[in-house]
Amino acid sequence: MDVGGEEIKKLLGKLLTSNSSELNPDLLKRLKSICKKDDGNVKIAFEVLFSFLKKANSVIRLYCVYLADTLFSRSNFFRILMLEKFGLFTSLTLASDPSKPLPPPESQHRKLRREAIRIIKEWHSKFGPAYKRLENSFSVLKKIVDFDNLCLNEDEDRRRNREREEKLENIWRGRMEKIGSEFQEIESDIKVWMTTTNNLLSLASSNEKPYRE
Repeated sequence: MDVGGEEIKKLLGKLLTSNSSELNPDLLKRLKSICKKDDGNVKIAFEVLFSFLKKANSVIRLYCVYLADTLFSRSNFFRILMLEKFGLFTSLTLASDPSKPLPPPESQHRKLRREAIRIIKEWHSKFGPAYKRLENSFSVLKKIVDFDNLCLNEDEDRRRNREREEKLENIWRGRMEKIGSEFQEIESDIKVWMTTTNNLLSLASSNEKPYRE
């Protein structure tokens, strides 16, 4: 790796492992300036970015998403490189495959997915017509991603809410069935009671007749 490549690697290391809530603007400006000079630098930045994206840390992956958005918006070459590995990018940021979950911390999972979906949606809106692969990838993602609510169709919160609703529905159905069963028992008792009452009334009426005569 040449001197420019070493600087890119150091810049990305500082940008993506910062404890700040946002990417360092000065470091980001320097990175953009270097990438603007040569597509070779863009390629190095892309490769280093993906090496960090693969790390088992959701905070670092979130920073990678933000940085990818910056470079994707500015460089046609970066867009081409990203779309070649778009499946891997979505796998590492969305983790739609349960067998490949997002790394810790779990507190960042929702934000990572949401930001990745939001950014992919923006990429499609801005660049979709010009990049067939992006258009096709977006169409495929719509089968598993809710781009309106910025979450997976099988989002964990949605799954829990659905399970809660199903549980409440089963409880309600059980209660209604119990009420129906109890009513059937009561209904038979009521019929017996009414029959007995009618018989008694009939008997009482027939006893009263002699006295009326």
